[in-house]
Amino acid sequence: MDGSTNHISIVTLNVNGLNSPIKRHRLVSWIKKTNPTICCLQETHLIGKDIHRLKVKGWEKIYHAHGPRKQAGVAILISNKIDFKTKLIKRDKEGHYILLKGTIHQQDITIINIYAPNNGAATFIKQILLKFKNQIDHNTIIMGDFNTPLSPLDRSSKQKLNKETIELNITINNLDLTDIYRIYQPSSNGYTFFSTHCLLSGWYDASLTFCPSPRSLSLPLLGAIFLPQKKILRRRLFEIALYQEYFLSSSPSFLLKPSRNIF
Repeated sequence: MDGSTNHISIVTLNVNGLNSPIKRHRLVSWIKKTNPTICCLQETHLIGKDIHRLKVKGWEKIYHAHGPRKQAGVAILISNKIDFKTKLIKRDKEGHYILLKGTIHQQDITIINIYAPNNGAATFIKQILLKFKNQIDHNTIIMGDFNTPLSPLDRSSKQKLNKETIELNITINNLDLTDIYRIYQPSSNGYTFFSTHCLLSGWYDASLTFCPSPRSLSLPLLGAIFLPQKKILRRRLFEIALYQEYFLSSSPSFLLKPSRNIF
């Protein structure tokens, strides 16, 4: 890293549509205030001619995948404060995922941003992971809105995981990936979604993040997850900061912090 920053902070957020000028203004204000390095968005609901609506001053690198209609849509925004060079981009024609491979100050990084459909989410994610298995390595971060719980701990009801989710977890393990929340919170019941109508909580509409499992991890992780208040349907932010090993003298840690809603 250069002298201006010694870490990379990556934020993932389901924005549930950015066609409203008010929502775009709130997002821009939050990005400027929080000042992450990389911002991954899901459900932009923008089509090709609308990519200018993702512009943020100081964030010239914008990568967007969209479909023919104003639904789905994923984007990766990268701050000018880092020297990112693009190597490869893979986009879904329906706007459900984007893969971005490049370098940050000569260090390889691969980011996969996913918005899984409400129906068949587990199978969809498994197919993406298998599709890009040759692109996934120890410098890969996979994040997004997965629309499915991966563990019984990820939901308030004690319903067992279905066959599709079990197969997804097998694929995740075979690719040497892990949910970083479960690395540092292996048994907690923290949720990013709560519905008063259904009386259910969980990761259904959450932003989750995968990284290489600890046995192959080359970069320590420091993360923060923002949890919802009870009885309120909220969208929360999931932030991960990746620190170069030589900047940390202790083992990686995981932090829980509350945060205000931006939408």
